[in-house]
Amino acid sequence: MPEPTAYTHHQISAALNRAVEDITDAARLPDVGTIDALNLLVNAATHYLEHPDDGLAEAVEVDYDATLDEVLGWISS
Repeated sequence: MPEPTAYTHHQISAALNRAVEDITDAARLPDVGTIDALNLLVNAATHYLEHPDDGLAEAVEVDYDATLDEVLGWISS
């Protein structure tokens, strides 16, 4: 097992976003639904790193110009 490594918030965010892009391209995903869910995962995870006591609604409030219900609507459409 490799030794633990500390990564910056920027490095983690960049790696997660790259993974989303690679998965999206490889699977030829549509612009809504699954991609929205993957982007929400990245945004929530990086938000939780700096604000571990926040919930999903708080992460959405900071990272989106939409409510949690609206974002969830994008995912389920």
